[in-house]
Amino acid sequence: MPLQIEDGLPQLQKVVGLAQQFDLILLSAVWMHLSPSERPLALATLSGLLNSTGLLVISLRHGPSPDARVMHPVSADELLALATDCQLALKDSSQDETDKLGRTQVHWQTLVFTPKVVPNATVPEANAIIQGRHHAD
Repeated sequence: MPLQIEDGLPQLQKVVGLAQQFDLILLSAVWMHLSPSERPLALATLSGLLNSTGLLVISLRHGPSPDARVMHPVSADELLALATDCQLALKDSSQDETDKLGRTQVHWQTLVFTPKVVPNATVPEANAIIQGRHHAD
């Protein structure tokens, strides 16, 4: 039986406590439930859970909330800016997917991220980059 863990964003304390990294993380119809103030920590947490070749897939729901559930407006631009801060690169995206439940006022957008990799940086080169940043402060 698969392991089931009840946890929650933005911190995912139980999942982070497993000290594992993942090939794929999927957030389907989740992002709009996080407040804008929770999103930077949530994305940083998710980024830290990806292995070096992992994929983070996030669907964005655009449209009105039909019930009492709290939903916040989302935008790809906001998510892309947060991804840059978390060293995530956009690998693929979709635009204006129709709603599978037939809701005409709702449409979806999917963004796929992967961790940015420093190309061919050796340990001494990485240390020089870090030291250079400290001296620049």
